[in-house]
Amino acid sequence: MFMDYLPVVLASPLFKDISQQQAVRLLRCLAPRVISGGKGENVIDAFQQDGEFGILLEGKIYGEKVDFSGERFIAGEVLPSGVFGEILAGLPRQTTITIRVEEPMKALVFTLSRVISGCGVRCEGHGRLMKNLFALIGVQYFSLQERIYYLTRKTLRGKIIAYLSDQAKKAGSMTFRISYTRETLAEYLGADRSALSRELSAMKKEGLLDVYRGSFKLLAPKAFLEESEN
Repeated sequence: MFMDYLPVVLASPLFKDISQQQAVRLLRCLAPRVISGGKGENVIDAFQQDGEFGILLEGKIYGEKVDFSGERFIAGEVLPSGVFGEILAGLPRQTTITIRVEEPMKALVFTLSRVISGCGVRCEGHGRLMKNLFALIGVQYFSLQERIYYLTRKTLRGKIIAYLSDQAKKAGSMTFRISYTRETLAEYLGADRSALSRELSAMKKEGLLDVYRGSFKLLAPKAFLEESEN
């Protein structure tokens, strides 16, 4: 069944620089399984054992932590071809982090021990797969550092500016889209949704940016960056 999703798998950073022929051999060797989940479900509940992680085939999921009061704190999002759970794969399942389904999903689930040890016959491309996995763990580390930077800004405007500035740099343009909704962006920045909406409206009136749903345009980059220093 996973062969139906081969284009999505090949687009994943886990399979970067791995040919289609090598990918097919790896998939047969590693024998991943397909799981599915509905909105609101915790993907970790579908894991059968410690040390599992996956590639999202369709849908959208969030890594998040829910505190004792029920408030959610989003750590990051995963879209199709994205990898999730690779850091949790090395931890006991009794983690306080959940992977929540935002949009109905399907995913390809791998077992870390099988990825590391292989199946006895070293498949072509296996070494590259391991390098990609370690690279992904490094990317996750820096993503967490980014979020810590946003959360430690003293004001909500400072958080917004820091986040949007980074998105513009990644897009290579002052016009870009984000996949977070207003609600999930507020959760990611540790803010109230209404307060976030008010601040974005104020920044729009001041001519700092234009925003329509998930699309942003930084209108005065110099003034925008000066605001971040205040």
